[in-house]
Amino acid sequence: MSRSNISTSLFTLGLSLSLLSACAFGTRNAELEYPPRSEESADEDKDKGEDKGEDKGDSEQKLIAIALFSDERDDKRAVGHIRNTFGIKTARVESPTDLPEWVKRALHIELKNAGFTVIKDNSPKHLRVTGSILEVYDDAYLRHDAKVALMVQVRDNKDDLFTRKYVGEGSSGWSDGSGGGYAESLALALADAVRKFTADLDFKLD
Repeated sequence: MSRSNISTSLFTLGLSLSLLSACAFGTRNAELEYPPRSEESADEDKDKGEDKGEDKGDSEQKLIAIALFSDERDDKRAVGHIRNTFGIKTARVESPTDLPEWVKRALHIELKNAGFTVIKDNSPKHLRVTGSILEVYDDAYLRHDAKVALMVQVRDNKDDLFTRKYVGEGSSGWSDGSGGGYAESLALALADAVRKFTADLDFKLD
């Protein structure tokens, strides 16, 4: 057998073994959490995002209510894929997490961190944030590459204050195919998107 034929045979064997082993992974589950685990130590003494009603002593301007976002993704379960060493998608990564609640929790935490008081009252006299989830996906290949895209609308006294699209990116590093790596990367991407929004909102109200 010639050297070229041997090389071709070895490549084919390697590809076949890689595909078979990758397919054996099966569907992965990613339990999405917020805040990112890598930031939890810094946030352990802060509010974890539960609605507790209106806090006292804050200015009227800083009161804001959060509505659940609609999930506009075509595939409501997939949040990523497993790829083999050749970059071929071989298995899905799915999440059982309620994404609108996941996004609402992130907004609650980050708005409070930015100095806002999150309230339950949806009265038109208060600021109200709503919107839609456009993308939640980790396109991992060797390293995680997560993206979260949100369309965010802020209303004030029945008028639109602004509507903008926010895209966040995040990565927990090298991918080992575990659901935890996907969950952390997506949490970092959500943090990036939501913090861009809160910075814009704070600037708009100054």
